[in-house]
Amino acid sequence: MSSPLHLGWKMARLVGVVAMLVGFCSRAAVDVPALQQSLSQGRTTEVRDVLDRALARDPENPHLLYNRAVTAYAEGRFEEALLDLDLVENARSKPLVSKVRFQKGNADFRLGLNASTNDLDAAISRWKQSIASYDALLKENPKHADAQANRDKVRKLLIDTLLKRAQENLQKGQEQPKPAERRIPELRAAMDQFHDANEMKPEGAQAQEAKDGEEKAKDLLAQALAEEGTRKTLANNMVIPGPNEPMVMRPDTAQVKEGVNMLEDANSLKPEDKNIAKQLDDGRQRLADALAQQANIYKNIEPMIPRVDDKLGILRMGLELTEKALEQKPDHAMAKQVQEEIKQRLAQIHEQQGDQLSQQAEQAQLEQQAAELSEALDHFQQATGLQPQQPQLPQKAKQTQQKLEQALEQLGDKLMQKPGEQESPEGEVSRLEGAEQALTELQGLKPSEKTGKKAQQVGKELGEARQKLAQRGKKPGGKEDGEDGQSQAGKKPKGPPQNNLQAMPMDAPPRLDTPGVKGQYQSPAMNRNLRDY
Repeated sequence: MSSPLHLGWKMARLVGVVAMLVGFCSRAAVDVPALQQSLSQGRTTEVRDVLDRALARDPENPHLLYNRAVTAYAEGRFEEALLDLDLVENARSKPLVSKVRFQKGNADFRLGLNASTNDLDAAISRWKQSIASYDALLKENPKHADAQANRDKVRKLLIDTLLKRAQENLQKGQEQPKPAERRIPELRAAMDQFHDANEMKPEGAQAQEAKDGEEKAKDLLAQALAEEGTRKTLANNMVIPGPNEPMVMRPDTAQVKEGVNMLEDANSLKPEDKNIAKQLDDGRQRLADALAQQANIYKNIEPMIPRVDDKLGILRMGLELTEKALEQKPDHAMAKQVQEEIKQRLAQIHEQQGDQLSQQAEQAQLEQQAAELSEALDHFQQATGLQPQQPQLPQKAKQTQQKLEQALEQLGDKLMQKPGEQESPEGEVSRLEGAEQALTELQGLKPSEKTGKKAQQVGKELGEARQKLAQRGKKPGGKEDGEDGQSQAGKKPKGPPQNNLQAMPMDAPPRLDTPGVKGQYQSPAMNRNLRDY
């Protein structure tokens, strides 16, 4: 069988590659001339078996791996050949680099040729990879005549195939009455394929065909995106809530948002089109309307929610929705109004919670008092951030902080003192940890040299206490080694399960088509089910 490529298909030339490696395979103890004769007679299975046994003894030998790749290529097992060639390339065996890249270009070409009957898109991907391998070789060795000849032939075939596939997709993308949603991926593919053909620098009529085709596909794609995007932004239906949303019907903001994304993509393709710009502006208005409406729904159902945490949660969700609405339309009147009303209500709830916790702290024990004052201070600070114009809020925050500082100082001093009765090592560690936490929080609120020295002293005592506890064979949790039937040394370390990524050639080029890599667009419709050409 003849081939449009030099080297790598005719059996005689493949055998020549094996013969060149005879001086590098001494560790493997293989008879390369005998392998050459077997390969030339078509007995590839015998050659593979010998190389497999040799690699079992010397699995990282790059020359053996390269020879096995050549054998797999001779058998037409091009994927297997590429895997071994990747391993050789990863081994960075400099004498083999040029040979590896040349054969990778050949193997990807063959895989593309095999795929071209049923899947032109897969063939295009393979031939792009083939050219990339030749380019890498020619960058280091511009005088490699065989690589240049092969690249020229693959390039010509690739341009022909890209233009053929692009014209097919362009025709499908113009079919009527096919809806715009179904035309978008076909027109997107056509635009990319014409563009890729342009990048290959075609000549003559093909150059004009690629240029005109890309522009036409871009125009039709922008129109289809604008049509479908506008349709989606006009959605006014109410939908059931998601699993993490309040149980109330709300506007279908997700669909409206997707429509806006499509209009943004259309605008990026044709920024000079005033009609598309107007459609995008209208779509953003409708999205802001929907988001503000949803925020208003959340604001209105808050009074019916009994738990304070749930009240705060749904109001914060509403606040986030108003912020998104104002991102679309900074002067949106309803979004501004709802946002201010939500902020007022949030500040009111935070203030009420701060007042309640402050009152409770007056009757509480010292430890509980510090905890409740700390939580109250947080509520007052959040309320102040939401409504800074209300003078009573910063005043309450200031008074609460002063009380908290006193409580933390008293608590730290109390926990630094050893109790009169005998204290267990576990109890000492727990007491000192509490003191350290109190002093650290106090130093954050009111830094002072006095507090810093106390914290330093507690840290030293805590380290000594932990060391004593460890010497007793116990952990702060209280169990000794063997209490649960297993020694600490025999336990598996906690943490995420280990993986074998280090054993994988992570820097190897991909061997499968990668869908959706071209993700520079906003809408899923422009990034769905697409190959990385």
